[in-house]
Amino acid sequence: MDDSPIEQVRLIVPSTDDPTLQVLTFRIWILGVPLCILQSVLLRISSFRQQFINISSLWQKFKKAYKDDDELDLHGRLMKQNYESIPQWWFYSILLSMIGMAILVCEGFGGQFQLRYWEVLLACALVFLFLPLECILEAIAGSGFTLDLLLEAIIGYLNPGKPLANMAFKLYGSEAHLVAASAISSFKASHYMKIPPKILFHLMVKSFPFFYYWLILGTTISCFTDFGIAWWMLRSIDNICQPDLLPAGSPWTCPSEKVLYLSGITWGLVGPSKTFYPDGMYSVVFIFALIGLVAPIPIWLLSHKYPEKKWIGLINFPIIFSAALVLPFGGMLGYWSWFIIGFLFNYFIYHKHREWWTRYNYLLSVGLDAGCAFFILLLSVSLQFQNIYGANWWGLELSDHCSLANCPTISGVIIEGCPIIQ
Repeated sequence: MDDSPIEQVRLIVPSTDDPTLQVLTFRIWILGVPLCILQSVLLRISSFRQQFINISSLWQKFKKAYKDDDELDLHGRLMKQNYESIPQWWFYSILLSMIGMAILVCEGFGGQFQLRYWEVLLACALVFLFLPLECILEAIAGSGFTLDLLLEAIIGYLNPGKPLANMAFKLYGSEAHLVAASAISSFKASHYMKIPPKILFHLMVKSFPFFYYWLILGTTISCFTDFGIAWWMLRSIDNICQPDLLPAGSPWTCPSEKVLYLSGITWGLVGPSKTFYPDGMYSVVFIFALIGLVAPIPIWLLSHKYPEKKWIGLINFPIIFSAALVLPFGGMLGYWSWFIIGFLFNYFIYHKHREWWTRYNYLLSVGLDAGCAFFILLLSVSLQFQNIYGANWWGLELSDHCSLANCPTISGVIIEGCPIIQ
């Protein structure tokens, strides 16, 4: 580990670094908006119902639904009458074995992952805590939230100066959260489509008697494939992940990877105590949590004061904040394109051409997604690897076409072509 990139970065960014250095505004945006989402989700789900929800009532309702067939709706009764349920020990065996493997990886190999066994269990506990909220929001609006910021903050305070531990803790928690929500969504869809639960389970994990064989084989193939493709791209694409050196229209700018890297530096290597509370200059970022907690309250009050105005209750701040979180990744051009298309189809066409929207809207969405995925692969292999990115027009540029977009927002910094803020 002495010559690893992590140790090299640790030497480049010493613990005595200048704490007054400024970060990008969008970086603080990425850190703050998830706090809004988490707080607004808690308030939205607990209060926007006929009866308030708390942990005790959720637990009682879960136990009742788990044991009492009277809680089943028509679909549930039909599924129970016609198909065998999945034995619970199937799920428990997968859960316990995967947690055991995660602990083995973190505690083994000389502790190079920097993550301890109880921190793996803590990540699992956080997933169990927030997964019901994620599934409720996903069922209501088709859009959920991530635990990335919460996981980064917790492990950052527990293990400052350990970026590998930060990334491992974050990925164990966020990926488990994502995969669990995806599996629940698949089982819900199969529930309404009357697909036998055991068959769906077998499709997810192959044939169960050979589950561990297929699981290990599939995971191994996936790891080697991902690593091989990433290594090949890094070796074969010039200036990859360096937007300033790439030609206009190049897709190899790596926005998500940069966010992951910066998160590891901010929360892991430097640590939240030096960047935020108590020793950092960005403690104010936690005010986003207060904004997320307060924002749904006026909507709740107005929806109860004017119950005849149904549209008020449809204002969903977790969804609004989730959309705002995408802004730094997609850029202004991509963001506004997404917003215009969404508004056109889900408001204008929905109200003016309801029958067409009901029959074709989601089919069109799936078709466009599939078409984009296919042509991205086709164009990447046939043209973009040859540095051919299409006609030279303004849409190929990565910038927001605003000369002031890259100017500093703090006072006293002098850059040619930018106004000086006093």
